[in-house]
Amino acid sequence: MISLISAINCFSQEQTKEEFEHHCNFSERSLTVGFGVPYSNTISAIGINLRMYYNVSENICFGPEFTYFFEKTTIGENDDITTTNAFTFDFNSHYVFEVMEHHRLGVYPILGLNYTNEKETEHGETHLDEAFGLNLGAGFETPLSEKINLFSEFIHTFGTIEDNVIFLGVNWRW
Repeated sequence: MISLISAINCFSQEQTKEEFEHHCNFSERSLTVGFGVPYSNTISAIGINLRMYYNVSENICFGPEFTYFFEKTTIGENDDITTTNAFTFDFNSHYVFEVMEHHRLGVYPILGLNYTNEKETEHGETHLDEAFGLNLGAGFETPLSEKINLFSEFIHTFGTIEDNVIFLGVNWRW
Protein backbone atom coordinates (compact mmCIF):
# COMPACT_ATOMS: atom_id res chain seq x y z
CA MET A 1 0.00 0.00 0.00
CA ILE A 2 2.84 2.38 0.87
CA SER A 3 4.48 1.63 -2.49
CA LEU A 4 1.25 2.46 -4.33
CA ILE A 5 0.90 5.74 -2.45
CA SER A 6 4.54 6.57 -3.21
CA ALA A 7 3.96 5.77 -6.89
CA ILE A 8 0.92 8.04 -7.05
CA ASN A 9 2.91 10.77 -5.31
CA CYS A 10 5.66 10.42 -7.94
CA PHE A 11 3.04 10.73 -10.69
CA SER A 12 1.74 13.98 -9.24
CA GLN A 13 5.16 15.62 -9.51
CA GLU A 14 5.78 17.50 -12.77
CA GLN A 15 7.94 15.48 -15.16
CA THR A 16 9.54 16.60 -18.39
CA LYS A 17 9.99 14.60 -21.59
CA GLU A 18 13.77 14.54 -21.01
CA GLU A 19 13.35 12.53 -17.77
CA PHE A 20 12.03 9.52 -19.68
CA GLU A 21 10.97 9.46 -23.28
CA HIS A 22 9.12 6.20 -23.74
CA HIS A 23 5.78 4.76 -22.67
CA CYS A 24 7.82 2.04 -21.00
CA ASN A 25 10.87 3.10 -19.03
CA PHE A 26 12.17 -0.46 -18.79
CA SER A 27 15.40 -0.88 -20.67
CA GLU A 28 16.56 -3.76 -22.79
CA ARG A 29 17.74 -6.83 -20.84
CA SER A 30 16.39 -5.67 -17.48
CA LEU A 31 14.14 -7.14 -14.82
CA THR A 32 10.81 -5.76 -13.68
CA VAL A 33 9.03 -6.76 -10.48
CA GLY A 34 5.49 -5.79 -9.69
CA PHE A 35 2.36 -6.37 -7.72
CA GLY A 36 -1.29 -5.81 -8.40
CA VAL A 37 -4.80 -6.26 -7.14
CA PRO A 38 -6.79 -8.68 -9.31
CA TYR A 39 -10.55 -9.28 -9.40
CA SER A 40 -11.82 -12.68 -10.57
CA ASN A 41 -15.19 -12.64 -12.28
CA THR A 42 -15.67 -16.41 -11.87
CA ILE A 43 -15.39 -16.54 -8.08
CA SER A 44 -16.20 -12.83 -7.50
CA ALA A 45 -13.14 -12.35 -5.32
CA ILE A 46 -10.15 -10.01 -5.08
CA GLY A 47 -6.60 -11.09 -4.48
CA ILE A 48 -2.95 -10.20 -4.76
CA ASN A 49 -0.71 -10.65 -7.80
CA LEU A 50 3.10 -10.83 -7.78
CA ARG A 51 5.09 -10.81 -11.01
CA MET A 52 8.61 -10.66 -12.39
CA TYR A 53 9.29 -9.95 -16.05
CA TYR A 54 12.41 -10.08 -18.16
CA ASN A 55 12.48 -7.16 -20.61
CA VAL A 56 14.00 -8.43 -23.85
CA SER A 57 13.66 -4.93 -25.31
CA GLU A 58 11.65 -1.79 -24.60
CA ASN A 59 8.66 -3.46 -26.25
CA ILE A 60 8.93 -7.19 -25.47
CA CYS A 61 8.79 -8.80 -22.04
CA PHE A 62 7.81 -12.15 -20.53
CA GLY A 63 7.77 -13.80 -17.13
CA PRO A 64 6.03 -15.67 -14.32
CA GLU A 65 3.17 -14.44 -12.17
CA PHE A 66 1.54 -15.77 -9.00
CA THR A 67 -1.99 -14.71 -8.04
CA TYR A 68 -3.82 -15.63 -4.84
CA PHE A 69 -7.54 -14.94 -4.55
CA PHE A 70 -8.76 -14.44 -0.99
CA GLU A 71 -11.35 -16.81 0.44
CA LYS A 72 -14.93 -15.92 -0.35
CA THR A 73 -17.89 -17.18 1.68
CA THR A 74 -21.39 -17.36 0.26
CA ILE A 75 -24.65 -18.41 1.89
CA GLY A 76 -27.07 -20.31 -0.34
CA GLU A 77 -30.87 -20.48 -0.34
CA ASN A 78 -30.96 -23.24 2.32
CA ASP A 79 -28.39 -21.44 4.49
CA ASP A 80 -25.68 -23.62 2.96
CA ILE A 81 -22.29 -22.05 3.50
CA THR A 82 -19.75 -22.35 0.70
CA THR A 83 -16.17 -21.09 0.84
CA THR A 84 -14.06 -20.70 -2.29
CA ASN A 85 -10.47 -19.65 -2.84
CA ALA A 86 -8.00 -20.07 -5.66
CA PHE A 87 -4.48 -19.42 -6.83
CA THR A 88 -2.87 -19.31 -10.26
CA PHE A 89 0.59 -19.60 -11.73
CA ASP A 90 0.94 -17.87 -15.08
CA PHE A 91 3.67 -17.31 -17.63
CA ASN A 92 2.71 -14.33 -19.80
CA SER A 93 4.28 -12.31 -22.57
CA HIS A 94 3.62 -8.72 -23.74
CA TYR A 95 4.46 -6.68 -26.81
CA VAL A 96 4.01 -3.01 -25.88
CA PHE A 97 2.89 -0.53 -28.54
CA GLU A 98 3.46 3.16 -27.89
CA VAL A 99 0.17 4.87 -28.74
CA MET A 100 0.56 8.34 -27.24
CA GLU A 101 4.18 9.51 -27.07
CA HIS A 102 3.42 12.84 -25.42
CA HIS A 103 1.30 11.19 -22.72
CA ARG A 104 3.65 8.17 -22.53
CA LEU A 105 0.96 5.50 -22.85
CA GLY A 106 1.66 1.96 -24.00
CA VAL A 107 -0.88 -0.75 -24.80
CA TYR A 108 -0.12 -4.44 -25.18
CA PRO A 109 -1.68 -7.78 -26.01
CA ILE A 110 -1.13 -10.56 -23.48
CA LEU A 111 -0.50 -14.18 -24.39
CA GLY A 112 0.42 -16.83 -21.87
CA LEU A 113 -0.02 -20.14 -20.09
CA ASN A 114 -2.01 -20.69 -16.90
CA TYR A 115 -2.30 -23.19 -14.07
CA THR A 116 -5.31 -22.72 -11.78
CA ASN A 117 -5.99 -24.39 -8.42
CA GLU A 118 -9.48 -23.72 -7.06
CA LYS A 119 -10.80 -25.08 -3.75
CA GLU A 120 -14.46 -25.08 -2.75
CA THR A 121 -15.80 -26.31 0.60
CA GLU A 122 -19.49 -27.02 1.14
CA HIS A 123 -21.15 -29.14 3.89
CA GLY A 124 -17.69 -29.95 5.23
CA GLU A 125 -16.63 -31.53 1.94
CA THR A 126 -13.78 -30.02 -0.03
CA HIS A 127 -13.69 -30.17 -3.80
CA LEU A 128 -10.43 -29.33 -5.56
CA ASP A 129 -10.23 -28.33 -9.24
CA GLU A 130 -6.93 -28.02 -11.07
CA ALA A 131 -6.48 -27.12 -14.72
CA PHE A 132 -4.10 -25.73 -17.29
CA GLY A 133 -5.25 -23.01 -19.64
CA LEU A 134 -4.32 -20.35 -22.16
CA ASN A 135 -4.30 -16.63 -21.25
CA LEU A 136 -5.35 -14.03 -23.78
CA GLY A 137 -5.86 -10.38 -22.91
CA ALA A 138 -4.80 -6.77 -23.17
CA GLY A 139 -3.33 -4.11 -20.94
CA PHE A 140 -1.94 -0.63 -20.75
CA GLU A 141 0.91 0.99 -18.86
CA THR A 142 2.09 4.48 -18.16
CA PRO A 143 5.14 5.71 -16.20
CA LEU A 144 4.60 7.21 -12.77
CA SER A 145 8.29 7.94 -12.28
CA GLU A 146 11.64 7.02 -13.76
CA LYS A 147 11.45 3.45 -12.38
CA ILE A 148 7.75 2.83 -11.70
CA ASN A 149 4.93 2.08 -14.16
CA LEU A 150 1.20 1.89 -13.45
CA PHE A 151 -0.55 -0.95 -15.30
CA SER A 152 -4.06 -2.26 -15.83
CA GLU A 153 -4.91 -5.52 -17.54
CA PHE A 154 -7.80 -7.73 -18.59
CA ILE A 155 -7.06 -11.43 -19.07
CA HIS A 156 -9.40 -14.21 -20.15
CA THR A 157 -8.23 -17.74 -19.35
CA PHE A 158 -9.40 -20.42 -21.77
CA GLY A 159 -9.53 -23.97 -20.43
CA THR A 160 -11.43 -26.27 -18.09
CA ILE A 161 -11.51 -23.50 -15.47
CA GLU A 162 -12.25 -20.33 -17.46
CA ASP A 163 -12.03 -16.90 -15.86
CA ASN A 164 -12.02 -13.18 -16.61
CA VAL A 165 -9.61 -11.26 -14.40
CA ILE A 166 -8.99 -7.51 -14.15
CA PHE A 167 -5.70 -6.25 -12.66
CA LEU A 168 -4.51 -2.87 -11.40
CA GLY A 169 -0.96 -2.53 -10.15
CA VAL A 170 2.55 -1.13 -10.37
CA ASN A 171 5.82 -2.45 -11.84
CA TRP A 172 9.26 -1.42 -10.66
CA ARG A 173 12.39 -1.59 -12.82
CA TRP A 174 15.18 -3.39 -11.02
